Amino acid sequence: MFTVDEKYYQEFNGKVGQLFCYVTSKCNTDCVQCLYKPLKSYSLLRDEISKDDMLNLLVAYRKMGALKTTFMGGEPTLHKDLPEFIKKSKELGYKYVRIDTNGLFDESLLSNPDFKMLDEITFSLDDYDPQINDAIRGKNYFEKCVATINHAHELGYKMHLTCCIHNQLTKRDENGKLRLDSMIDFAESLHFETINFHTLFKANIPRDSWTGNIHTSISDYLELISEYFSNNEALSKRKIKIRLPQGFTTKEEFSEEPEYFGYCCAKQRDRALLFPDGTIKVCSLMIGSTFYVAYYDKDGIHYNDTPTNELLSHVDGASTPCTHQYKKNIYSPYLPLCVSFKPKQNELIWLEKLNWENRRITK
Repeated sequence: MFTVDEKYYQEFNGKVGQLFCYVTSKCNTDCVQCLYKPLKSYSLLRDEISKDDMLNLLVAYRKMGALKTTFMGGEPTLHKDLPEFIKKSKELGYKYVRIDTNGLFDESLLSNPDFKMLDEITFSLDDYDPQINDAIRGKNYFEKCVATINHAHELGYKMHLTCCIHNQLTKRDENGKLRLDSMIDFAESLHFETINFHTLFKANIPRDSWTGNIHTSISDYLELISEYFSNNEALSKRKIKIRLPQGFTTKEEFSEEPEYFGYCCAKQRDRALLFPDGTIKVCSLMIGSTFYVAYYDKDGIHYNDTPTNELLSHVDGASTPCTHQYKKNIYSPYLPLCVSFKPKQNELIWLEKLNWENRRITK
């Protein structure tokens, strides 16, 4: 019988809102900035979550209150049981079920009845210029991914886009327009409902050593978002919703609203990251490290009672800058914020489960 041990249950029951299910470490691309490259080094016996384990985990977390699940990898469409995972999630009552994909899968999958139960497909593209995108994602990636996007739109799928803010997007084109702004134009032209940006900073954590050198500087990023969000009129005309990490704040701003800017997914216990090797993490910055909060096997979920428990580095109840990024204060005079801190983001858990925007004093 699959059970959840008492300590983990007490920590996460009623708090956990969403699952990030890294169902496989296998992938058909080799992206420069990939956070998950260490997953590829797992033995062939542990390169994907088994069908039984995944179904058991879906049941257990739904009972603990999870509302949303994301299937990812690696490339999730390489897991033969993905359609069944989607179907089971909806049958269990998950409110929102989505996948993160590179879009290189056989388009016939889009006609699978179980696959059609998805609430969202999130595709990954990093530039509107095929040459720049493919230098990051791989040869011929752009052409195939865009073709799948167009087919998914024709079939009526709700589509979102993930884009990493690499150092080319902070530049301007020959007309002086921000390339990031042109990326948003491109996303709108492909009928995406949301564009979700990810930052690429070197944060003095393990993944810095394998995520390439296409990252932006802090100053370039802060200048970019300051300029972009200063034009409220232009933003209000956008059809697409934009999720952009704030990344940093000043000591003065943080001290004015610590309960708002001090958001931390680990302190909130609002998620579970499930990996093929059996580990369960909370913070994505711990990917590639030996730290985890729990592990699962055929018998259930077990709390990690060793010094490698990632929660030990956090002070619950304290509103602080991002614990993992702030340790060596490499960003001074700025304070690093949680990578999932995206003000006013249109995201289910942020809006409904956490109701985080209501913590803000200055609207």
